[in-house]
Amino acid sequence: MCKSRIITLAFVFLFAFQIKAQNQFNEVVITANKFPQKLSETGKTLIILTDSVLRQSSFMSLGELLNRQAGIVIVGSNNVLGSNQDIRLRGASAGNTLILIDGIPAYDPSNITNAYDLNNFSVSQIERIEILKGSQSTLYGSDAVAGVVNIITKKNTQKQSSWGLVSVGSYKTLNTQAGFGNSLGKLNYSMHLGRTKTAGFSAAAINPVLSSIQDFEKDGYEQQNAQIQFNAQLTKALFWKAQVLTTKYKADLDAGAYMDDRDFKADNHNKQISSGLEYEYKKGKIYLNYAWNDVKRVYTDDSTHVPVGAFSKYSKSSYEAQSSFLEIYTKKSVNEYLDWLLGADFRTQNTDQAYRSISSYGIYDAPALQKKDAFSNTKSLFGSVFIKNIENFYAEIGGRFNSHSVYGNNFTYSINPSYFFNKNFKGFANLSSGFKAPSLYQLFSPYGNKNLQPETTKSLETGLAWATEKHQIRLTVFSRNTDNLIVFQPLATDPYGIYTNLSNQKNSGFEIESNLKIHKKLIFNGNYTFIKGENLFRVPKHLVNLSLAYQANKNLFCSLNTRFVGERSDLFFDEATYESKAKTLNAYKIIDFYTAYNILEKMKLFVAVNNLNNAYYQDIIGYNTQNRNYRMGISWKF
Repeated sequence: MCKSRIITLAFVFLFAFQIKAQNQFNEVVITANKFPQKLSETGKTLIILTDSVLRQSSFMSLGELLNRQAGIVIVGSNNVLGSNQDIRLRGASAGNTLILIDGIPAYDPSNITNAYDLNNFSVSQIERIEILKGSQSTLYGSDAVAGVVNIITKKNTQKQSSWGLVSVGSYKTLNTQAGFGNSLGKLNYSMHLGRTKTAGFSAAAINPVLSSIQDFEKDGYEQQNAQIQFNAQLTKALFWKAQVLTTKYKADLDAGAYMDDRDFKADNHNKQISSGLEYEYKKGKIYLNYAWNDVKRVYTDDSTHVPVGAFSKYSKSSYEAQSSFLEIYTKKSVNEYLDWLLGADFRTQNTDQAYRSISSYGIYDAPALQKKDAFSNTKSLFGSVFIKNIENFYAEIGGRFNSHSVYGNNFTYSINPSYFFNKNFKGFANLSSGFKAPSLYQLFSPYGNKNLQPETTKSLETGLAWATEKHQIRLTVFSRNTDNLIVFQPLATDPYGIYTNLSNQKNSGFEIESNLKIHKKLIFNGNYTFIKGENLFRVPKHLVNLSLAYQANKNLFCSLNTRFVGERSDLFFDEATYESKAKTLNAYKIIDFYTAYNILEKMKLFVAVNNLNNAYYQDIIGYNTQNRNYRMGISWKF
């Protein structure tokens, strides 16, 4: 089917079908303004993935699940497990979408883009996901340029509970996840343990020019995760929470695009410890949160197997980083029409990095980064005023002042009005600015530049939303202008490159999300995203997701999903000429099938077949994606 027919069909479906009960105006959300409120009280654009959606998607990776949402492309989500997964929300580059864990920013300061690794989470650990679009730096600080993804983890709220999943699938994949919770007086606690292991497939694709080479090895992956949480209502006014999250995984890697490597491995460890207090007072609440994150990554390419064309015979690189986050803010209701929020936060980051390689030229040790030199901190003050239901009018007006230890000061703002024409139909707009602070690598590496300024954005979105108990349509038009874009500029002399603020970038487009329950047993879902602009690296202009779900009876559920991804641009580094060449990645369509049967009230068997049409495509040039594959298993929640 040609592209134009697919897009036309998508529009017909979008305006004719779909319901997602979790997206109605009366849904309570947290991420929009850092405190619980109904969707009707904010004009911001959110996607909410509830517990029921997550249970139907528990066999997926987090990247696969996010990849089905409007405006989101997760580059690497369909590659071998353990691949880098870059979030490109509305065409923004990697590192410009902030990940939150229970509302707290999560970074990897050892990463060039500062981006958090989505491989650290299993869907079974998650209770809810809220995706907030548009520049959100006023409330959430650096990196919230295109939006934020708030991962809300499972918590025990009853006397006793348990949940879990056991599944097997293609590529000799085994996924086991289990958790339980209980209460001891005022104290609630829960624990989650998980393990995923797969033999995988070759990360690198076979070069069609050298198609006679057919012995690329499979690249396996093994992940273990653990989580423990506590919360207690200490007094009528005071609530306490704490948790420890830890993940470690090992992944086999290849040497590069179209290049197999039999002894290149990654070893990753991530740990986050957090705690918080909530104190309720007359017409208001005070929130205090603290989090500490530790990252360790080691990449070892041994000398047992040296790929053809490889420069080095052996290499080892290590990356360690710590970050901390402390915030305090208060939200107060002045009267039935006016609320305000005022807060401050303090963030620190540091990193240790080292690299050694051995080649025909001998031993090479790159200049090391040490945390005593490679560190930064940011102090911020932020506040917002919220107008509520003055003749069906709502608005948020806010600002944030940031003081960075390297580049100095900057300011962001947010203006977000919305208006209800009637109880089912509203218009909204969001004019806001965002920023992305330079990463530690961009500041302090051999290619670093301490004179870098933060990337700054001006973002505008506006739209209309219509919702009833059964139907919903939302049209959002957006644009984003980025100044002081940080790029790597090659140099003719040592160090042969430097990070600099060189250019700006403009992106715009629109999203359509439409919902209708066409029958008490039949639900149709869909979204279409159009993006245009500059440097849409690995991002398609046209993106369509459609889903048909059928609840045959109280026990049997089936769904059919299709995803169309248009042509994208990519860069291929030619090892022979040492040049980067622009390439076009072909458009593709994949179809997925899922069915589940309840063998008990809260236990079900499921089977999923992904890429049912066995489409061959590349999301990153020179790397394989999953062909037709299956997963089957059992899940429960008591």
